[in-house]
Amino acid sequence: MRWGKTTPKNEEVAQPGDTKACALCDALNHAANAECHLCGWRGAWNTDTSFLGLAWGRLEDQFEEVRIEHITRMRRGAVEELGHVAHHSAWQEARHRAGGWWRGLQHRRRLRAAARASAPSAPGINHPAQ
Repeated sequence: MRWGKTTPKNEEVAQPGDTKACALCDALNHAANAECHLCGWRGAWNTDTSFLGLAWGRLEDQFEEVRIEHITRMRRGAVEELGHVAHHSAWQEARHRAGGWWRGLQHRRRLRAAARASAPSAPGINHPAQ
């Protein structure tokens, strides 16, 4: 029996020889990537072995082992890494947007009323005495 961390069957561990680094953002990418999974760069790649070794070590420090999903776009939801992610229904989203629109409308209405109240009255308009 093996004690310690195990890799689930659907997560493949990456190999250091299958990588290249983005020349724009220095992110480690899989050699099969046509563009950088982080910034979308489609230009030249950094293939210097010493730099790739440093980038590989940085990922190992962060994740303990480098998996394919760390160097490609094949990422699942970040629930395990960041905690619980709340999903809102379309109805909740529409209600939230409508509420924001309504609050903005009321705010603009109050601003206009305050501006009218503080503006000097125009000549020729009779106002009741206060």
